[in-house]
Amino acid sequence: MVKYGGGLYLIYLGVRMLLSKSKIANANPDENEYITRLKSITPLKAYKMGFTIDILCPSASLVFISIVAATVAPETPLWVQLIYGVILILTSLTWYTLQSFIFSHGWIKKFWKNQVDG
Repeated sequence: MVKYGGGLYLIYLGVRMLLSKSKIANANPDENEYITRLKSITPLKAYKMGFTIDILCPSASLVFISIVAATVAPETPLWVQLIYGVILILTSLTWYTLQSFIFSHGWIKKFWKNQVDG
């Protein structure tokens, strides 16, 4: 029952978002309170927000735990397990850093803005 209720709620949110998209896309950026707040966020604050969201996202943690549990035997030495952990952390850090640099680049931001605005 909860599963179906959650599914219906997600459909409701999706429909609401699709119907309100034109309002956001056509809004004047200088008058839009949400855009004004986003522009005032410092890079450090944006990094902290993204890091917190990533750490608190249970699905990402469960994926990593399942990968480690499926590939690392319990008999594996502790130092090897630590190296695996460091590699997973560095891979995630590299991936998210690369994404932040790519999507904050001028021409890419313009490209995505054009895709969203249509």
